[in-house]
Amino acid sequence: MSKEDVKISRKELKEDDEFISFATMVLEQIVKYRMQIIAAVAAVVLIVSVIEIWKWWDDRKNAAASEMLFGIQEKLNGKGNEDDLDITVGSEKRMDSVKSLEKLIGEYPSTDAARIAELEIASLKMDLGDYAGAIKNADKFLSGKIRNDLIHQEGLQLKGFALLKSGDAAGAAGIFRKIADSKDASAKDQVLLNLGIALEKSGDKKGAADAFGRIGSEIPNSPLKDLADAKVSELTDASEKAK
Repeated sequence: MSKEDVKISRKELKEDDEFISFATMVLEQIVKYRMQIIAAVAAVVLIVSVIEIWKWWDDRKNAAASEMLFGIQEKLNGKGNEDDLDITVGSEKRMDSVKSLEKLIGEYPSTDAARIAELEIASLKMDLGDYAGAIKNADKFLSGKIRNDLIHQEGLQLKGFALLKSGDAAGAAGIFRKIADSKDASAKDQVLLNLGIALEKSGDKKGAADAFGRIGSEIPNSPLKDLADAKVSELTDASEKAK
């Protein structure tokens, strides 16, 4: 065996000794701090378990809330009930639905179904003539986290109608303008028509004419174009006579 081989073997033996010493030290530390290590591992396992349980409970809660919302909507919109022909009974059903939806919100406050319930309540209160209540519930809906832009616009529209019905035409115009000027406006011709009506009621005849005119210029194939053009002519003639 060469001297070089002997040197290598001794080096390897030295490395093995160092490894054994290091491993022994690690084992000693593990034994020494085993309770702390066990506690740390248990804490991690507990955190992961809590997260999984929370996700499971959250999914279950959302499912129950959605099922409850569907049941309320089905009861309100059920077909084949002759009592629905009676306006009084219809109002009673709406009021009962409001109470059921409020119960849903109380039981499942942080769910998507609860947010939709706020919008449903606002719509029902509009039908019942409670415009202040409709505005309040629409604001609650709009203040929450909403994942769908179209549903968000529906909430804005409903608030705009409630403001208009309550006599706040200027406030309604501000809502409708916000929707009309957004890049993803849904049913833009209808929104512009509502904007024109709100501006006209607020006394801004020129602004109303401009809003009605946008229907023909921005949505030339709209079924509302003829009505909008007629309103533009009416407001323009009225403005000329006023001079």
